[in-house]
Order: sequence, then C-alpha cells, then structure tokens
Amino acid sequence: MQYSKEKKLSKKFKITLPEVNVERVLTFTAVFMFMIVINTLFFSDRNVFVLKEKLEIKNSLESQVKQIEEENKKLSKQIEHLKTDSFYIEKRAREDLGLMREGEEVFVLAGYKPVTDNDRAKEEERWIDKVLGKYQQFKLKNE
Repeated sequence: MQYSKEKKLSKKFKITLPEVNVERVLTFTAVFMFMIVINTLFFSDRNVFVLKEKLEIKNSLESQVKQIEEENKKLSKQIEHLKTDSFYIEKRAREDLGLMREGEEVFVLAGYKPVTDNDRAKEEERWIDKVLGKYQQFKLKNE
C-alpha cells in the first residue's frame, strides 16, 4: 500500500534530474588533471628543472666524495709507510733533532743557509725574468 501512495505522489511531483553528459564531464576532468600535472611539472617548487639541477649537484658531490676518499686512502698509506720506514725516520731525526750515530762526525758549515722552497721560487722567477729580458733585447734588435 505504501508503495502505491509513493507512486501516486511521484506522479504528482515528478522530480527529474538534469541529464548529465558523460563525455563532457570526462573531458573536463581530463583537462583539469592535465592542468594539475603541467602545474606540478613546470611551475611548482619541485619542478623538473629544479630536480635536474639537484641531481647534477648530487652527482658532482658524490664524485668529490669519491675523489677525497681515494686521496685519504693514499695519504693514510703514505703515513703508515713513513711511520715504519727506518730510513725516513733516521733522516728526520738527523735533520730536525740534530742526532748522529756513534763514531760519526758532523761538520757544520759557517754561513750556510739551506735552500727553501721560497728561495727556489725566487730563483725560477729570476730565471724567467732573465729569459724575458733577453727576448725583449732580441725583439728590439730585430725591429
């Protein structure tokens, strides 16, 4: 009975839903999703260009880490070698501490100044300056 009353009421107050065009809704949804993807890829904080740049930085840092690790291994081998090399230890003891073996005689030269790296650099600069001076003289004679 109740069903028949509802049927009568629905005839009186006929409720119709608007027709929904499924193709239109799907097209709108697809365009909206496409715009979201484009926005994310190119205009967000984590876009493609920023990610590419971060990958390049990461790769360069990884290569630097590998290079430093290799250098660290070489230096640790060198340190270990220098700690165990008796010739090097003896040489450093003689030069830095002034030690000598029994029965050895040490001669100290008066006015002797050991050559340092700075002195060598100055000598090289002087040599280069001499070469440049000769070149300038040669250039002036030929002109």
